Amino acid sequence: MSIPIETNLTSYTGSLDAYTFEASTPGPQYPPSNTIRTDQDWGVTVKWKMSGALTAWLNANFQIRVFLERMGPGADIALPMVTVNTLSTPLLGFPASPHREYAENVNVAAGAIGEGVYRVVVVLHLFDNGLGNPTPIAGFVDCGLIYVFRPM
Repeated sequence: MSIPIETNLTSYTGSLDAYTFEASTPGPQYPPSNTIRTDQDWGVTVKWKMSGALTAWLNANFQIRVFLERMGPGADIALPMVTVNTLSTPLLGFPASPHREYAENVNVAAGAIGEGVYRVVVVLHLFDNGLGNPTPIAGFVDCGLIYVFRPM
């Protein structure tokens, strides 16, 4: 389910989606999952689309942050930030309906997260490319709960 990205510009709009996945290394990425083994690599796939006239030339950086809020005792976790430049994907639909589509995985190594139940929230925020200041273009997705367990 795509969530609108908040923006104060009519010439730059977008939508955002994110979900967790399990992965085996080396091997395929498995479909969205909310039950994850401690001995398996996993991650969060973040997909977003930006549309409008500014997509043709806007040079800025999206920052992706993934937060794991622990349910019950224990510490919350912020995964390492991922940065994606706005010009890093091809411009599509130009000139009639210019847009760019992005997809990025935030990977988590096996054993990096302890056992427990966590709420996963993804934040996408656009920062200018000059001074790195935040812009009013941002969105977030609540991916729901995941259960991380230790197999026997």
